[in-house]
Formats: sequence, structure tokens, C-alpha cells
Amino acid sequence: MTGASPRARIMASCAPVAFIVLWSSAFIAARAGLPHVSPLLFLAARFVLATVLLAAFCAVWKQDW
Repeated sequence: MTGASPRARIMASCAPVAFIVLWSSAFIAARAGLPHVSPLLFLAARFVLATVLLAAFCAVWKQDW
């Protein structure tokens, strides 16, 4: 990452922390939510939430692919 911009360095440094927080929060949410809804509904809700968040992320950053 020698020639990377400061923004890219910050994003690269924060990525592992964000991954760990998201991964561990999924367990907590599943533990809290599964007694109240069916597993299929819970899974569908997780996928919809992930899709909305990723779409918002892509709309904000507008990267050239």
C-alpha cells in the first residue's frame, strides 16, 4: 500500500474491525430473534437488510468499476 491515498489506508485499516463487528453482531441478533420468528423469515430479513445497506454504500461511494 505504498502509493495508496490516506483514505484508502484508513479504509484498509478499518475493514477487519468492521468485519469482526458485523460477524459477531449476527450471532447476537440470531440469538435474540430466532425465538420470535421462523428461521426462513429471519434469514430473508437479514438478506434484505444487507442488500439495502450495500446498495446505499454503493450509491454513496460511486466507484468506477
